[in-house]
Amino acid sequence: MARTSERFRIFRPADLLIPAVLVPLLLLLGSGGGGNGGNALIHLPDGSSISLELDRDTSLAVTGNLGEVVVSVGDGRVRIVSSPCPGKDCVRQRPVASPGETVVCIPSGVFITIEGEPAEGSPDAFSY
Repeated sequence: MARTSERFRIFRPADLLIPAVLVPLLLLLGSGGGGNGGNALIHLPDGSSISLELDRDTSLAVTGNLGEVVVSVGDGRVRIVSSPCPGKDCVRQRPVASPGETVVCIPSGVFITIEGEPAEGSPDAFSY
């Protein structure tokens, strides 16, 4: 009976190889795109635009159609932190950092685009 329980143990030392390989791989993939040194272009409803450097952590309040929209840059990524829009979908969007990515607050008329050409093989409007 002792042989059977040893044969079907729940944990084996070799089981540590799985997280030892997967965790660094996931961390490497999850941090892609941050700190690319590019610029975020904020398009405002009045037709003007503001450029923010992604390698400089900053926060900026801009005036949209509905009021003040707060844009934040941190860790090489840009996002909308707060907005007076009713649904707050723009606030829930993930921060973006790769060229061609956007963050949009449609009711406020504020659009943020990362400048530059998208990487080869990145999703486009048809495959995204």
